Amino acid sequence: MTDVTVNEAQIGNIRGKVAVVTGGASGIGKAIIERLLKCEAKVVFCDLDESAGRSVEQSLSGHIKFMQCNVLVWKELRNVFAQAKRQFGSVDIVFANAGILESTSLFDDKLDDSGELAEPNLLTIDVNLKAVLSTARLAMYYFKQNSPPGGSLVISASSSSYNERPQAPLYSTAKHGLLGLLRAMRVDAPKMDVSVSAIAPGATAMVSSGIKEAMEANGITVQTPEYVALAATMLASDKKWNGKVLALLDFGATEVEDAIQQTMPQWYGKRNVDAAAKAASINLDRFVTK
Repeated sequence: MTDVTVNEAQIGNIRGKVAVVTGGASGIGKAIIERLLKCEAKVVFCDLDESAGRSVEQSLSGHIKFMQCNVLVWKELRNVFAQAKRQFGSVDIVFANAGILESTSLFDDKLDDSGELAEPNLLTIDVNLKAVLSTARLAMYYFKQNSPPGGSLVISASSSSYNERPQAPLYSTAKHGLLGLLRAMRVDAPKMDVSVSAIAPGATAMVSSGIKEAMEANGITVQTPEYVALAATMLASDKKWNGKVLALLDFGATEVEDAIQQTMPQWYGKRNVDAAAKAASINLDRFVTK
């Protein structure tokens, strides 16, 4: 594990770059937008909450455009990227940030109208994982159109991507899935001059007052969205962060993916590591039905 310094001096030059931010009307997304504009980037952001999004757009100065969007609707999300390209000429940075907390229990024995076990509500999976897959797909498509091709994708993962969350199995599953996406993309991304990285923050000041009090009572410092946004912008500004994940807790940052890869023979077994590497070298595209 490597401790990483997060401050303004670590942010590279992104002046004039065009960024797309999902879930930008509040919290970390809003803080990312504020940081981008401070760095003189151009921003197109979306959110389901139109009123909050318009308020953010009107309160900030700079090259900024808000679009109301349900990230689960492909056409709406696609239009956000198209607007960025149309208005500012490119898409250079993408923050796949939209997400929701777990609002239902996967294992509640709820019954439907017929008295049978009700189908689980998987909205948490849809927003936190499926919508990020769609965002990543659009990001890569538009990065290829840049001249020269290239860009940076920053995924909003979570401390739940690495830790047990027995009270939030849906949220935990989705955030673990984002690690799979990052690890799948980081191998080929540099061939297209693309960086794919992620932040994995613990709780921020956007949690409810009750959760905040409970965490602080247990000695956990609740971070500000501004600190997390600073780290996210730092990742976006330098392609050396490809494949990296910053765990952000107690206003400190640790890069964790390098240590996981380096210690893999210890916890996975050298024979398994070697076999996995051989399997990974096989081009499976030819076996996929187009």
